[in-house]
Amino acid sequence: MGEIPHLKAAVSRLKNKPFEILSVSLDDDRHELVRMIKGAKAPGIHTWESTGWDGNPIRELYNVQNMPVWYLIDAKGVIRARDPFDKELIPAIEAILAKVGKPGAPSGR
Repeated sequence: MGEIPHLKAAVSRLKNKPFEILSVSLDDDRHELVRMIKGAKAPGIHTWESTGWDGNPIRELYNVQNMPVWYLIDAKGVIRARDPFDKELIPAIEAILAKVGKPGAPSGR
């Protein structure tokens, strides 16, 4: 919950840039999760798997071992940064976006 203001700031500042926020929830209670997301007006795409921690395909794909965890992932699925919390989030996104389109750089969406 403490990171939501930073996510909102990123969405506001970078609204015309090629990036998206994906939230992967491992919560047990889907209804409580939906209530929290709506109440906080959390930005991004939100996912929830009834399998929870075990069997969550996104958690398995990126080998998530603990929560919370943040990954900045390019359009090819390559992790470009991990755990850019708080005020580090926007500069981390901007650094990756600055490389988009340059030869040999990670591709954007």
